[in-house]
This record gives sequence, C-alpha cells and structure tokens, in this order.
Amino acid sequence: MSALLAIVSIALVIVAVQPTTSEVYIDFEPATITQPLYAKVLAFVDRDVQMRQLAARVVGDAVDAEEKAERILRWTHTNIRPTPPGMPIVDDHVLNIVIRGYGQIDQGADVFANLATYAGMPGGLVYSKRPDGRNHYAFGVIRIDGADRVFDVREGRALRDRDGRLASVAELRADPSMLRDLPPPAGANGVPYPVLVASLETGTIRRPSNQMPVSRLMDELAKFLRR
Repeated sequence: MSALLAIVSIALVIVAVQPTTSEVYIDFEPATITQPLYAKVLAFVDRDVQMRQLAARVVGDAVDAEEKAERILRWTHTNIRPTPPGMPIVDDHVLNIVIRGYGQIDQGADVFANLATYAGMPGGLVYSKRPDGRNHYAFGVIRIDGADRVFDVREGRALRDRDGRLASVAELRADPSMLRDLPPPAGANGVPYPVLVASLETGTIRRPSNQMPVSRLMDELAKFLRR
C-alpha cells in the first residue's frame, strides 16, 4: 500500500511540475507566459476566489436583480477607467484589469459581465460591429427576467426603453430609435446609440462562466469527450 502511495505521489509531482503556457496580449502583440501546471492551477483558483469575494462586496445587501446590476455598473464605471495615454494595453484575466484599474471599453464591459456572473446573474459581452465586420463598441449584458439587458459600462449607463425599463438586446435591435435622444458615447467616435445597437452582433453573446473552475472543468471535459 505504501509503495502504491509513493508511486501515485511521484506521478502527481511529475504532472504538477509540467510546464504550461498561457498567452496574453500587450499592445495587441502576443506574449507567452510559461509556468508549471501547479502554479497555473493555483492562480486560477485564487482568481476565482478573489472575483467571487469582490462581486459579493459590490452587490452588498441588494436583493433585486436590477439593483444588483446598477451597483455592478456603478462600481465598474468608477473603478475601471480608460487606458491612460502612454500606458500599455494588456489583454489578460479580468482580475488583472481590476487590479490595474484601467482598460479598454470592451475590457470594462468584460469586468462588468464577470462580476454579474459571480453575483449569480448570467452576464456577457456583446459588440457593435462596423460595416467591415470589425468590432466598433462593446456593451455588457445581464440576463434579467429571461432577457439580456444592455449596459454601456464606459458611460455608466443602463440602456432603457421609452417607459424607463431596462431594454433587452432584442428590443434594441427591433427599435434602436428609442435611444435617439441620448448623446453618443465618447468612445464611439460620434456614432449615435441607434446606429450602434442596430449593428449589435447577432451571434452568441460571449459569456464569462469559463473563468469559474467547475464550469471550466466541465467545458474541458466536454472538449476531451468530443475528440
């Protein structure tokens, strides 16, 4: 029994120290980070714990989904500022964006979506597209009452319909003119909201649930079984 335990322990150590690579982007150029498997796993779990604790602090005692969404919006808008001139644009885990305290428009929306998901509300990231298919502007979404409600995180604004209710992606696509009285967001180069929402991507909204260990494990297992 002791011999078997020793063999298993040695095997686990060998696996744990195997080198792994992760890719981040700095000023849109890829950079590879190499670290042993155990360090990558520990970092993954640590980020999960920190994001979960942060989401709980941001939401506080709010119970209503809309109030939770508003608190997450206010926190993200206040704490994830535009990238300062001369500072690098770094694309990596959302917790690092939180720690840096700045990011691009889509990075702020991604932080918002992750915090919402950790607060128990499925969040996501959705892009407005240029005519050539490139990303133009990014919005955060939170699923409330069965529909994905839209938030402009950089402007700190929840997009609402004519009755003042949180508007869904589907409603905005159907009638983007309901936002015609809002001033264009500063980061959209003068393009007004009706044009931005009319070109919201129609594909699957990008959900951040794979930042969570259990969801990530299930996803990787599904990929393995499909091979």
